[in-house]
Amino acid sequence: MIPMRGGSVCACLWLAVTAPAAQPESAPLGRILERMASNFARIPNYTCTQTIDRWWGSSPCPKCVYSDRLRLEVAVVGGKEQFAWPGAGGFGDRNIRELIGRGAILTGDFSGFAKNVFLTKGPAYSYAGETTLDGRRALRYDYRVPIEHSGYRIQANHAEAIVGFSGSFWADAETLDVLRLDLRTAAIPPHMDIQQADSSIEYGRMRIGNSEFLLPQTTQTTMLSRRGVTSRNHTRYSACQQYVGESTIRFGESDPASPGAPREPGRAAELQAPPGLSIDTVLAEPVEFSQCAVGDAVTLVAASSAVSGAFRVPKGSLLRGRIVSFVERAQPEPMVVLGLRVFTLEIEGRSMAFHGRLRDVRRLAGGGRPRRFTFEATGGNAVLYMDPRHAEIPRDLHLYWSTIAGEHQ
Repeated sequence: MIPMRGGSVCACLWLAVTAPAAQPESAPLGRILERMASNFARIPNYTCTQTIDRWWGSSPCPKCVYSDRLRLEVAVVGGKEQFAWPGAGGFGDRNIRELIGRGAILTGDFSGFAKNVFLTKGPAYSYAGETTLDGRRALRYDYRVPIEHSGYRIQANHAEAIVGFSGSFWADAETLDVLRLDLRTAAIPPHMDIQQADSSIEYGRMRIGNSEFLLPQTTQTTMLSRRGVTSRNHTRYSACQQYVGESTIRFGESDPASPGAPREPGRAAELQAPPGLSIDTVLAEPVEFSQCAVGDAVTLVAASSAVSGAFRVPKGSLLRGRIVSFVERAQPEPMVVLGLRVFTLEIEGRSMAFHGRLRDVRRLAGGGRPRRFTFEATGGNAVLYMDPRHAEIPRDLHLYWSTIAGEHQ
């Protein structure tokens, strides 16, 4: 397995102060803050697709050793962020760390940071002049949030601390819409593994329902550990929709990762494929390394019929699962590691739980296992090790699964 360097690092912002900001003396600043307050007050509960590209290693990021990609749904409900895999069927109370496992991640960029900077009495502001940002006239303001008014919580491995932060924001000189918000952490306690965490959030107007709101478009985050490990995340948001309970009201662009997405089986009594069933499958669509992400739905098709006692799986039946890991190693030897997990088997429209293990991988047209291709089965996960010079897992790659007893194998 490719190791995840740098341990588990999470930078979160928990709002500890919610009092209205004092009216600043600068009239443009006052109107900027009013516009942000109005934006947050009017925006409904909503959800967006969040795609995070991560790089980490001991050298600057153009030469980073490892990279991966995550895709999540983030919902802002009652001003709080909730996370789920795309198409998983609702947002629970699980922490984002439970979903993604290890690696550097930032939460709070979707709403928490902006609220702490624009809606509380903690920040001290100073006007830094007019400039040009992406071809637009912009007003720049610097700010500082001391630790006593901060909700910025740094978590690294099993340690955590609240830290102060400072930075700048830029607003359009004509519309007064915020264009960008930069954050730099103040001194992080020495017991924390992380030494520095900097972020830059780009904003733009996005339609939700019949109205437009100012929302994050992209976020860039760089974290440096005390052991010299640099982590850099690039997050982009898309397919934002109004969210009502367990339903999503869709407007405009849909999420391409959602159709046919598996819903992980619960503990309630349900139909299950019997143990001892062997199924030869191929991918319904190739998995492209440049596009795929942890969280994406994967559909496999039974390449031939399968039988276990009186139980029969016709050719063309579907196995639905999800990508559960995706890491690319650039050095010392290039390699792509991709983990799959299958949750459900669909036979003629009937869905049932599938608890299986990958037994073999063959590319029949090429006469056996693909060159420089290995795999292992860890519990119910199928972990594939591949040469990154191959741009995808092709549709003619046969994956052989055998069902096993028990829900949590």
